[in-house]
Amino acid sequence: MKTRHRHPVVASCGLMLAASLFGGGLALVPSVGGSAAATLGAAATFSGPVTGGHVIEPISVQPTGIAAHGYVEQEFFASGTAVAFHSTSTPRDGKWKITAATSAPYRTRVLVRRPSNPARFSGTVVVEWMNVTAGESAPDWDYANPALMDAGDAWVGISVQAVAVEGGTPLLGSPGGGGNQGLVQQEPARYGTLHHPGDRYALDMFEQIGLGLHAPHGADVFGPLHPRHVVAAGESQSAFYLTTYADALQPRSHAYDGIFIHSRDGSGAPLNSSSLLAT
Repeated sequence: MKTRHRHPVVASCGLMLAASLFGGGLALVPSVGGSAAATLGAAATFSGPVTGGHVIEPISVQPTGIAAHGYVEQEFFASGTAVAFHSTSTPRDGKWKITAATSAPYRTRVLVRRPSNPARFSGTVVVEWMNVTAGESAPDWDYANPALMDAGDAWVGISVQAVAVEGGTPLLGSPGGGGNQGLVQQEPARYGTLHHPGDRYALDMFEQIGLGLHAPHGADVFGPLHPRHVVAAGESQSAFYLTTYADALQPRSHAYDGIFIHSRDGSGAPLNSSSLLAT
């Protein structure tokens, strides 16, 4: 995969920008930039569509209703070897200096919702860093649905954080109390081969999957569709990670053609710790 230099990054806290991003007409502005010393990572390899067992859907406040819009849902696995990064400090100007620390293999799930008719496809793919604050959810799908389907956009949800795959205790606990079993424990017949090495590797996993979505390695996750724009999105806890991603990793690879960041505090996630809450 060659390094791509086609489009700058969108980073915004305003939900009003969603209409221009998710409707197929990208409103792109220059990114804040950054510096990365690590070697550009490879694209993820996809396998699937996944069968066996049953799919564990992200928690949603509303029914999916994709069939009525002429959409199909398929699930794939993405795998590769991800890098954890180290930074000398957390910059206030968005200009990170990072180096590769350690590497580890991963295998996670990718949920794809797309038009079944290629003629309806807008060419835009919205890739959501799914939220794990209280069990894995897809708030950006909820916010933009059914506008995404009305526009003919495709949506990809990535289980990019460890608690979604391996289980554990989310930041705000799980619905009903207690911990979260994760995909592996909830449905081993379907997800038993998944493995997440920890959230320090999540940023590079997200980058590798973004690179792979432009020109899939292995299974073709979009079937007959041909994406033109691949846009990242994340809300709340996911937005913390995407802020760090946009400043530290995106400038070196341009894996995404735009990044929509919203509903967060003023900082990004740390690179030098395994948890968003660690300091």
